[in-house]
Amino acid sequence: MRNHLFTETFNKRRRRIIIDFFYVLLVFIAIININDILQKKNLYCNSLYPVTTSFEGFYDVPENEVDVLFFGSSVVVNGIIPQLLYDDYKLKTYVLGSQQQSIITSYYWMREALKSQKPKAIVLETRYLYEDTGEEFYRLATDPMRLSINKFEYVRKICEKEKEQSFVGYFLKNIRYSGRWKDLRAEDFRSEVIKDTSLLGFGPFPYIETTEFEPFVSKNKYDRTEISLDKLEYLNKISELCKENGIKLILYTTPRDMTDGIHNELEEYANNHNAFYWDLNEKKYFNQLGVQEGETVINHCNPQGAMRLSKLIGKMIDENINIKKSKSAYWDDKDIAYKQLLNDLKLINITDFDEYLRALDSWDYSVFMSINDEGTRALSVEDMELMQKIGVQTNLMNCFRKSYCFVKGNTGVFEEASDQAISKSISFNDRGKIVKIKSAGFIAGGTTANIIINDEDYSVNSRGINIVVYDNKLGRFVDSVCFDTFESRTAIRKEIKW
Repeated sequence: MRNHLFTETFNKRRRRIIIDFFYVLLVFIAIININDILQKKNLYCNSLYPVTTSFEGFYDVPENEVDVLFFGSSVVVNGIIPQLLYDDYKLKTYVLGSQQQSIITSYYWMREALKSQKPKAIVLETRYLYEDTGEEFYRLATDPMRLSINKFEYVRKICEKEKEQSFVGYFLKNIRYSGRWKDLRAEDFRSEVIKDTSLLGFGPFPYIETTEFEPFVSKNKYDRTEISLDKLEYLNKISELCKENGIKLILYTTPRDMTDGIHNELEEYANNHNAFYWDLNEKKYFNQLGVQEGETVINHCNPQGAMRLSKLIGKMIDENINIKKSKSAYWDDKDIAYKQLLNDLKLINITDFDEYLRALDSWDYSVFMSINDEGTRALSVEDMELMQKIGVQTNLMNCFRKSYCFVKGNTGVFEEASDQAISKSISFNDRGKIVKIKSAGFIAGGTTANIIINDEDYSVNSRGINIVVYDNKLGRFVDSVCFDTFESRTAIRKEIKW
């Protein structure tokens, strides 16, 4: 009897332990999933600095294929185009830069990268050797890093430096980002978007901040602006890490204001640590860039300027470092996205209506059109033939002063012309993205053209045909333009965040 009671009690306890174990396991899995969902993400589709995709996607790069790794702040993300370096110099490169990337972040991501790669060179942009960063920018770099001793040490060092930060909060992101529930979007749940490495860490910055610049000329070779001890500690660690792994360290400075003290300090450091220092502010380098009108390499490069800067950096790496060249299927596959980026750059500079319509004749683009007031009087037969090629069936030459909406996505085409105001919500791609499109022509008594996605109106909302273009391959809006097709056919653009 006692044995029977003992066995029954043991079995109950065992069942209880098993149930408790699976309960704890389910809670753990739920916390991990919630962590991933709530994590703040900078992606190609929502940021000029797609840090989350660059870091998370890096883990999918084939082992020991990267020749050169780039680190630094946003000026690296916007300034270095790995696909161009591969196409022109057969250098397999990757950008692990991030907004306001501290030297601590650079060091620990270098250690992380060396777990899977054996680069011949590491290139570090020097801006944040003289500037500080904050919690938001630490988290952008720590959140995508996989759980490891390296990450624990990285976070511990951050919290030692920034006493007000929470060590646990870096790992239980549901605590830190609990307020993000109301801001979640479809991309927060889609791993293929989060890990998109189509541009290999490059983030296009389609604006010109400034073109005013005078190349640096040294006036005092004895002046020194010392690197602070906390930053120097990690620069030394980077130098030692490179030395231990047979990697050439390259320091470079993007064109911006330069002083004798900073230039001399960095040059001396490079000379003392068997590294290169390329100060692109110097006339001997800056003049080689050959910057033209509409291009900028000052501070944040626009894409055209990034091409100039990448070509020069690639040329100097090619001339100074012995790297065995080889093709890679991984980099070959990324060429499609790069070519699409080049198409986008052409598109946003077109001001002729017919040329613009020809550029839109591709299923790579989703196209949204809405007429404000009147947008048909200046149309021609040739215009209508070009519009038919992109899916327009209505003869707009017969729609004087009418409202008109057109949506072409990878799920099909919608259009409507009416004497009344039009307001429609339409799914335009297989990811479930919704556009709310409105048009009020002159007859409808309105002057409205709204093209709204995620509560943001992308339309210029001016008289004529308002056009917004979404790149289906890169998953981002690339242009917003209005052509005054009532009268002058001139183009007006709205600055759009890529």
